[in-house]
Amino acid sequence: MRLFTKDPGRPSKNPSASGWLDENPLKYHKHSEKLPPYSDIVIIGSGFSGASTAYHLLVDERTRLDSQPSSAGEKQQPVKSVTMLEAREACGGATGRNGGHLIPANYRDFIDDSKATKDPEAVAATRIFEQLGAEEVARFIRENNVDCEFRFEGNLELYTTQADFDYALENVKVAKSWGLGGQRIFSRSELVDMFGNETTAVGGIMIPGGQVFPARFIWFLLYKAMSCGLQLYTHYPVVKVTQASPLEKSESLRHLRSIGAQAPSSTDVLWKVETENGESIITHKVVHGTNAYASHLLPSFRSHIFPVRAQVLSLAENVTSHKLWPFGLSLRHGAEYAIQRNFPHGRLILGGRRSSSPSLEVDTADDSVVNNNVACGLRTTVSYPEFSYLGNRPESYYNSREWTGIMGYSDDLHPFIGPVVQSNSEIVPGQYILAGFTGHGMPKCFRCGREIARLISSSYKSSSTSSQPNSADRAPIVTTKDILSLSSSLNPNPENVVPDSKWVWNLNDYSIPSSSGEQLANSSLLIDFPLVRTMVVTPERIRTIKTDSWHYRNLIPSSPYAKL
Repeated sequence: MRLFTKDPGRPSKNPSASGWLDENPLKYHKHSEKLPPYSDIVIIGSGFSGASTAYHLLVDERTRLDSQPSSAGEKQQPVKSVTMLEAREACGGATGRNGGHLIPANYRDFIDDSKATKDPEAVAATRIFEQLGAEEVARFIRENNVDCEFRFEGNLELYTTQADFDYALENVKVAKSWGLGGQRIFSRSELVDMFGNETTAVGGIMIPGGQVFPARFIWFLLYKAMSCGLQLYTHYPVVKVTQASPLEKSESLRHLRSIGAQAPSSTDVLWKVETENGESIITHKVVHGTNAYASHLLPSFRSHIFPVRAQVLSLAENVTSHKLWPFGLSLRHGAEYAIQRNFPHGRLILGGRRSSSPSLEVDTADDSVVNNNVACGLRTTVSYPEFSYLGNRPESYYNSREWTGIMGYSDDLHPFIGPVVQSNSEIVPGQYILAGFTGHGMPKCFRCGREIARLISSSYKSSSTSSQPNSADRAPIVTTKDILSLSSSLNPNPENVVPDSKWVWNLNDYSIPSSSGEQLANSSLLIDFPLVRTMVVTPERIRTIKTDSWHYRNLIPSSPYAKL
């Protein structure tokens, strides 16, 4: 089997124009004319991963860095400096180019994923992690009044053959046996009421999920972090991360001491982050939030994380349409996905159809162009009866926009979260990664960014004799088994769920039992649910490339096991 060992390179300089980025307030943001000579922490990437890490390092009370006293009326500033380098505009990568969905996997592909991984417990735990993550994002947006066209009205997948529908129902049954609930089954007659007599669907299943203007949410996180000290530099592509030379290290330490700043130990490794324009910055910690492009700077992740190009078509609304839907829609095993922005009068956002490309768009990292085969496929999807019933046919009537974005797929279905590990199994001191979200970063990245922030802030506190970590700094003492125990609290009665319900679970109503038998009380800070063990970067994961799931995930052209 061909592995994906090609260097993805850096993000293209002239990407296709995403409709989400038309009014980017941070398009050309630079904290200062030149990079500082030193920053304690450098985050590479300003998408959801990078923004979440910055937010949790600088804002979130559970994981933020220590602050120094400030004058009355001024915000406290962190003792450690945090700099973010973005190759293009803020949130200009996959997060600013996706289809606007916030969808946990729930029952979908549960059986196939369990067979491929031979670990149904981890498959279930990952889905519960996503449900918790989606709910946390939903609550954060509501509590902070983030203006990002947010709805949490569910996601409906349609099935056009009885065999596919029956297999989906089997997946629901197995998922429920692991405690995953919230599914609502729709019969053919119910779908006819929703989409008209022309619909080809024989059945449908709705799960909890949301729709969001993704870039606006990320810009909100970045502004919050900037107000607490984040130094953001857009259009600073990173070309290399190398260990600082003894001279560069001594000069940095001397500079920090001269200005009275806290300096790393003389025995610590420092890193030199070089950018395309010739500027560089010395740092103690590096966070790789580059997803599909991660292996450009970290070759040990080749074939573990690889690019897959997605394409999105955006059509203006038909103001005469009498049947618009507030929920998200999934078709053809989730290979096509649609929402309507700013319901009920927004644009139709339709993504997917990479099966129309001979290469399946795998190992493709160029988002400067659209694929004509995929474009034709998306327009075929627009001609489906479900869209005709909305009044959105023919497509040529409307002001269309189209763009591409690069997803970061992982070899084994799970993202890589934690310290960077090299091919020789050695941990790289002071470097961290959160990448390889396989198109499911929206329900995962907020919590994963907090984990990276916790690792970093705890590392500083554990090395300090004057400060010890308090309970808010510690991750809950829970295991994968414990996260499965959460499912009983996340199983709303499917019979009581209707299409226009809010689908929101109030996690403040619950407490989590830990491995030690204690109840982890919830607070206004939200429960801090654990990472799934299969997400953690380990030498074992880096040593072996796992291809068992590649056939049914539509990563191998002409595979007899592909679902499309």
